[in-house]
This record gives sequence, structure tokens and C-alpha cells, in this order.
Amino acid sequence: MGWITWQRFRCTVDCFDYPDTCISEQLIQRTVSRLVQDGWRDAGYRYVIIDDCWQYPNRDSVTGEIVADPERFPEVSFLC
Repeated sequence: MGWITWQRFRCTVDCFDYPDTCISEQLIQRTVSRLVQDGWRDAGYRYVIIDDCWQYPNRDSVTGEIVADPERFPEVSFLC
């Protein structure tokens, strides 16, 4: 089982006006900590899915790949 960002946060990417609810590394880390604290991991939740709005608006200019937004997700390895 898992938890998905879209159901709670939709596509909030404005971290200036909505710092506590924008899709960002900090939000995901806080959410994971809270899920563990509140016992959801023990209840069988194993996944946190960031299904949309984590990506940078433009693809990588060399590879053409979709890349994480470097301002909201500075530690890209955290996503893996």
C-alpha cells in the first residue's frame, strides 16, 4: 500500500506563497516522517508516490529526459 501526493496536494508548485503545501523535497520528507510516526508504515504502507508536479518545466536540453525541479528537489537522488 502507499500514499500519493495528488490526493492531498494536487499540483501546488508555488513554494513562495504556499511553502507548507508545495510539492517539494521538504514536503515529501515531512510526510514520510509523519506517516511513520502515526503508524502507517506498521499498518502496511510502504510507498510514497509523487505522481505529478515534481518535474522541471523543461526537459534536459542534452538528453531530452524529464528532470526534477532543482529548486524544489535539490537532492534528486532522494527521489529514487
